[in-house]
Amino acid sequence: MSPVASVNDFDYTILDQNGRRGVKGGKEFPISEAEWQRAHPEHKNSGCKECSFVQDKETLLLWVISRETKEKATTKPFFVGKFTMPDWIGHSGFYLFKCQSCGHVSVDYPHGYTHCGLMFLRCDNCKKQFPLEVTEEKAIYEREHVYIPKPTIEKRVSKFGFWEFLRDYFST
Repeated sequence: MSPVASVNDFDYTILDQNGRRGVKGGKEFPISEAEWQRAHPEHKNSGCKECSFVQDKETLLLWVISRETKEKATTKPFFVGKFTMPDWIGHSGFYLFKCQSCGHVSVDYPHGYTHCGLMFLRCDNCKKQFPLEVTEEKAIYEREHVYIPKPTIEKRVSKFGFWEFLRDYFST
């Protein structure tokens, strides 16, 4: 018998080769697929009017985005719509861009934060990450409703120099 009322009451969950387990008070308890789906239904069945379901990024690039749009792709990300995929519990904006490194046209959604606090897109071909600079891509942060990061220490040090950084740091 589980010590919690629902799947959401666990301290955290683990998903690995041994299956899905909830942890409460340091003890692990198995979670069935049916229990998990009741607690975290897929977004594609939610009736969301903002997004469309797509099987994967490749399907989106091959069948949803027009050839003309792909031919016009530049290194500046272009918003192509909001989509959800299998097992997602939400949706995200997807962006078409031409890789600055290999020139491949890719479609991707903004991923977590880099070491500088910026979101990034990843090239499907060479897997290189491209940080979304706030000054150039502020609309992406606003469209995705995510925190807009402040300049980081690394940027301030390179911009103002080490001694100016120390002066500013210790004067506050």
